Amino acid sequence: MATPFQHQWERLAKVLGREDLIRDPRFLTTQERCENRADLQAVLESILQKESAEFWFQKITAQGIPASPVNTLDRVLSDLHIQERRAIVKVEDRNTSIQTPAIPIRFSKTPGAIRTLGPKAGEHTRDILQSLNLGEEEMRSLLEAGIVR
Repeated sequence: MATPFQHQWERLAKVLGREDLIRDPRFLTTQERCENRADLQAVLESILQKESAEFWFQKITAQGIPASPVNTLDRVLSDLHIQERRAIVKVEDRNTSIQTPAIPIRFSKTPGAIRTLGPKAGEHTRDILQSLNLGEEEMRSLLEAGIVR
């Protein structure tokens, strides 16, 4: 949650049932709240732990205070908004399938797509070393020494 403006801070204090925080000298202004961040964090944590994240999210955002839960990967992947925006795509390549973030910018004429996974570690090592004009013995030496994979 974020309360960069005084009116949001005051709304938050009211939503939390702690209107006394509005007049607390440590938290009167945004700058004082920043300077006393550790104290403010302790106060907020003691209040917020009494209810679920979903409870507070609904209550706080209903008052126009910017807030968002910190999601686990499972929650992100099952989020309806994420699914509808196709923000996560399934990529199948080399007999495997993974879910990965989609390309975030979409153009109508050149939409772009993730078609393959990146190369495996060491998959192109020989090609790169050969492009540097290294001989077979030099490549073997680098591979055996673990300098390259």
